[in-house]
Amino acid sequence: MADTQEGWSPVSPDRLQPLLRRSNRLTGLTLLGAAVCRATGLCLILVLLVLALDACIGFGPWGLIGLDLVILAVGFGTVVYAVLTLVRNRFDPRRIAVMIEQQTGIDGSRLINAVDLAFAVPAGASPGLCRRAVRLGDEAAAAVVVARVIDRRPLTRAAALGAVPLVLALATYVLVPGVFEAVVPRLVAPFADHPPFTLVQFDVDIEPDRVLYGKPVSLHARLSGLTAPDQATVVFVDADGRRHRLPMLCTSAPSEVAERAGVMGAATSSQGALFTMQFDRAERSKRFYIETPQGRSRFHDLTVHPVPLFEGVLLEYGFPKYTGWESAREPLSPGGIRALAGTTVGIEVTSNVVLGKGQVAITSASGSDQCTRTVLDPDPAQPTRVQGTIMIGASGQYEMSLTGLDGTPGNETLRGTVTAVPDEPPSVVVTEPGPRVVVPEGWRVSVELAADDDVGVDRVVLQSTVNGWDLTPVDLAVTEPGGGHVTAIYAFDLAALGAVAGDVISYFAVAYDNHPDGGQTGKSPICAIEVITMDEYVEYARTRYHIENLEEECNAVRQQLKAIEDDREVLVKQLDELEKGLEERLDAAELEAMNKQLEMLRGELARFAMGTADLVRDMEDRARQLQLYEFEKPYQDMLLRLAKQLGEQVRNALELEAGIQRAQSEDGSYGLLELSPLMLRFLEHEGPFGLEQELQWEQTAQDLEKIRLASEMIMQAERILSVILMQRELADRMARFRHKEKLGRLEQMRTARMAEEQGQFRQELIDAVDILRRLVVTAQEKLPKMSASVDGLCVAIDRLQVVRDQDDARQLANAGHGRYAHRAAERAAVKLESLLQDCQSMEGVAPDDLDGCLSLPRMRMANALRQLAKGRSVPSLGQSGSNGAGFSGSTAQMAVLGPVDRGDARSDAFGRAGRGVRGVGGSRGGVGAAETLVPETMLPRRGGRGAVSGVPARYRDLAEAYFRRLAHESR
Repeated sequence: MADTQEGWSPVSPDRLQPLLRRSNRLTGLTLLGAAVCRATGLCLILVLLVLALDACIGFGPWGLIGLDLVILAVGFGTVVYAVLTLVRNRFDPRRIAVMIEQQTGIDGSRLINAVDLAFAVPAGASPGLCRRAVRLGDEAAAAVVVARVIDRRPLTRAAALGAVPLVLALATYVLVPGVFEAVVPRLVAPFADHPPFTLVQFDVDIEPDRVLYGKPVSLHARLSGLTAPDQATVVFVDADGRRHRLPMLCTSAPSEVAERAGVMGAATSSQGALFTMQFDRAERSKRFYIETPQGRSRFHDLTVHPVPLFEGVLLEYGFPKYTGWESAREPLSPGGIRALAGTTVGIEVTSNVVLGKGQVAITSASGSDQCTRTVLDPDPAQPTRVQGTIMIGASGQYEMSLTGLDGTPGNETLRGTVTAVPDEPPSVVVTEPGPRVVVPEGWRVSVELAADDDVGVDRVVLQSTVNGWDLTPVDLAVTEPGGGHVTAIYAFDLAALGAVAGDVISYFAVAYDNHPDGGQTGKSPICAIEVITMDEYVEYARTRYHIENLEEECNAVRQQLKAIEDDREVLVKQLDELEKGLEERLDAAELEAMNKQLEMLRGELARFAMGTADLVRDMEDRARQLQLYEFEKPYQDMLLRLAKQLGEQVRNALELEAGIQRAQSEDGSYGLLELSPLMLRFLEHEGPFGLEQELQWEQTAQDLEKIRLASEMIMQAERILSVILMQRELADRMARFRHKEKLGRLEQMRTARMAEEQGQFRQELIDAVDILRRLVVTAQEKLPKMSASVDGLCVAIDRLQVVRDQDDARQLANAGHGRYAHRAAERAAVKLESLLQDCQSMEGVAPDDLDGCLSLPRMRMANALRQLAKGRSVPSLGQSGSNGAGFSGSTAQMAVLGPVDRGDARSDAFGRAGRGVRGVGGSRGGVGAAETLVPETMLPRRGGRGAVSGVPARYRDLAEAYFRRLAHESR
């Protein structure tokens, strides 16, 4: 085998080598161009086929993806084909030399030999011959033209074949461009929901061109083509892909269009049909397309341009300087803008778009049609906000509007009321003690006033006069000057004023506010203080406080003492245990437990001392009150003695509690031995407790029970006495009919009213006798003499058959038998008058049974019973002053103030003004409570003394009966 040598021989063909490379390059390009033309033609044919398929069938997204894959596969194949063509035509010198010799007709294989010898020299060959062969080939290459070497026929045939699909595609695009416009986007984006090809042409128009939020909008779709549809639906597509279909209204059918145009046939379809959809309010942007049975349109965008909306309105109230109020910031309320006149209101409006300006127009409500306009300027820091300031001067209506930066006006206008609240004058009232006050001489009346203003009260002046003389102004010290609500207190010292019984002090208050125009004023109603004697006051106080109240008070004090005694017993037990512990040696744990026990004991001692001190203060106050009855003196002395003993208990408890506190060391332990004397003192002093004090309480309760029973017997005897007097008065009035057998109509009416009165007297007598009999059973052992006297009185009434005579008189009077009715009433009166002495002697018998009660002698006990009897009547208070002024006889509310406060359960306002002190037991009134008296609130008293002012107590029942009779007869 001959050896070969790679590479060029030393004899280099300088012209042959470039010829070969240029020929190889042009040949490759020619072959590549032919391949490209053939591939392009194939792709165009495939694309046209795909377009035709989708136009006819309308593939779904996955079908479009399949078509895309086919196109991609063909395209990839053409690329591979082109690459292979290039690979097959890579540079091969011998192949190119053979091709050149064939194309140019060079004989002798000069080019081939030169290539063979230049690149592979056989071993053993003659070098000279090799050089000669290479030189001959190089010389032959010099005469070769490269352009004649290339065979262009494959490229020409491929170009001709590729031009046919291209022309077909261009023709198709020119004839049916809609196919390309519809199918190509579908292939490019299969899931973009592009509409398939349809022969229907959609001309969609949106009116107006610029759709504003909240404004109406219309969609118009003109459908034309070879087959114009007769129905259309607009399909709105949400962001999540949901579709909403709404049928469109056909406003112009193809036939109607043709008739108006005067054409028929194909012209009808070319005109198309017009479909419309209207919306009253556009709120958000949407994508939509028009759907018909023959196809649907592409997507259109309904763009809703935002308009300025009121997203927030904040008001900042800057109140007038004289008010002293801090500015307030709050959102605009549905109630509108309401502020004090003269207030500046800063308005801050936030919107959804960048704002150009805002405007506030205020129309006055005075009827002048005056309109004030204020421009709200944009906020540089926040373009979507405008702000401005208005002044609240008068009430009216406001309108607020916004304009966007592009000039778009807002759809909405805020409307509401502007209320300018005027600075009202202040108001002042007398809260205590009331419009009409009756007080005893020398008393001190505390007057409480309250003034209110919508801005602030500057000062309060009290104007007073005695008996209508000159007014005396007094500037009062008020709480929180300048506040909207102030109070003031002033005390009328009757002794310093020199007011005596019968005088009337009239007063009123004037409040001034802090208005800058000199201040506005408000005046309270005129109130009066009427002065009475101390005796009149005591007489009134007795009507509100009876023996029953004293019994309740005693029981309440006794129960409170019992509670204190129980608390003391608990403390004593704890102290006994601690005292035993002091005698023993304790380890650390036991000492710590004892320290905790002492700490708890300290708190209990403090609470015990506080509660006991309150009771001591109440008892001392009650003991120093004005004495209304003779039997109150022993009771008050007992309260003072008990209060002194309880005070000692309080001191001992406080000393022990303080001793525990002092004995506490830094580490929390106690010096227990130092507490022994204090503990012993608390244990040894028992105070107002024990058997002796309990017996005294029992004796006091029994004595009060006897006095109460005696008082009730006397009261019922007085009822019978009143019946005796009224029965006599009724019999005397019936005497006018004693000679008449038949009565006239008017006379029968009078006898009927007398019969009613007779029935009342009869029932009153029966009730009094029943009560006396029950009292006899209860008091027979305690009050033997009074019980015997009362029993004799009841037996006498039964024996005389007074009730039967009264019943006869009533029935005969109702029947109109005047003569016989008078006889029966007269018999009842005579029988009752025979018992008059027995009733009047009841007060004289009582002291015998009550001798020694509450350590009172007979004379003082008799005086006490008379005081109780007077307490069952209502005195006349508040007489006119010396100059004729005053409120005597008025039905206005009246407060009676004075030195007595007994916690009257019938009026928790008793004694609430002035210098009153707290009572003990029951519902204790506060310092200075006041009794309010109005006719409607007085308790009815059956058979007791009446409430007729100015009539002696003994004859008030007759006066009441007389006035009742006059009232009946006047009907």
